[in-house]
Amino acid sequence: MVTVWRIVLTTVGLIALQCLPLVLVLLRRRNGSGAGTGGPSVTADRQRRSGQPYPAGRRERSWRRAEARTAAQLAQAQAASSQPSGPPIERITADLHRLHRQRSGVARQSLVWACAVREAYDEHLQQACRALNVPEYLGELHGFDRDIERIRVEGALQEAGLDLLAVEEPTR
Repeated sequence: MVTVWRIVLTTVGLIALQCLPLVLVLLRRRNGSGAGTGGPSVTADRQRRSGQPYPAGRRERSWRRAEARTAAQLAQAQAASSQPSGPPIERITADLHRLHRQRSGVARQSLVWACAVREAYDEHLQQACRALNVPEYLGELHGFDRDIERIRVEGALQEAGLDLLAVEEPTR
């Protein structure tokens, strides 16, 4: 029985001796003392007493640089959005009227010419939608779905104030 107690006490003593450095480090960090252990250093104590801000660490400097880049990109995007990004809406409208007249005369032309006029008309519809902030999906659709979307976009642009059905007399 005495031998068993001796073995248990010896084992507990050895484990305690192995854990002693870890316990000491944890106690020092908990008290907040000691350089390099996570506690305040002498330099930090001096700066706190003098009222000067702490020097930025590597992580904080990285965040500041990222924040400055984001602010610069935001300012650049705002400056770009204030400038018109395409042709004036009057020019787009005139082109849409011209292309609409050409689409109505498609029966007399070749299939290639009709497809080219339709593509140009869709591109100008997309430009008008971007200028008036009207959602459109002409670039994503094909076939019959694109024809239906074209009709929907024409209606949405008319609701936004763009007169697509104005018939201009051709000059002779």
